[in-house]
Amino acid sequence: EARVRRYLLLAAAFMITIFVIRECRWYFFEGMEKLDEFARYGYHFCFTMVPFCALLAALCVGKEPACGMPEGVMLLWLTEAVMTVLIFMNPVHGLLFRNLDIRTGTYEYGPVYYMCVVWESVLGFTAFGVILNRCRVSASRKKWYIPFLGMAFGTVLLIVYFICGGAPSIAGLKIFNLQEVFCLTFILPFEALIQ
Repeated sequence: EARVRRYLLLAAAFMITIFVIRECRWYFFEGMEKLDEFARYGYHFCFTMVPFCALLAALCVGKEPACGMPEGVMLLWLTEAVMTVLIFMNPVHGLLFRNLDIRTGTYEYGPVYYMCVVWESVLGFTAFGVILNRCRVSASRKKWYIPFLGMAFGTVLLIVYFICGGAPSIAGLKIFNLQEVFCLTFILPFEALIQ
């Protein structure tokens, strides 16, 4: 239980960091191109770490502390390390963002960006599945759809965000931002699972 709490706190810390980096990029790093560029990479690193920590927490549910992690966890760590290197090495290979111009804010998504989105989705849905699989209370297992609805709601909003090419707006006002919806996609199902 302590390990689960530790990983969920770590996921929450990465969620908070996403918002801190966003605010720094918009209000404090203006005109500081290199700092803004690496803040952008740190931002995407945090996006991969939230579902990664959620999966690590899920893998600890229902296990004795002495049991340790399953064997495949080292492969997860290795994959996360590769994703992190790919994110921060974008100035060298340009595969996360192509034609990135910090001054104008223009860029195109590269293949590493889409790999990150797939990685985050796989980790998130796997974490959800692992927790449901480890649930020992049959009455709770029958209510699997409650946390699933939270995750589905967030996922639909993320899809809308990508279809619109950014935050959808009504009368010039943004309905939501990517960061809020991303975090909500993990907070809602985990809170429902805890309840």
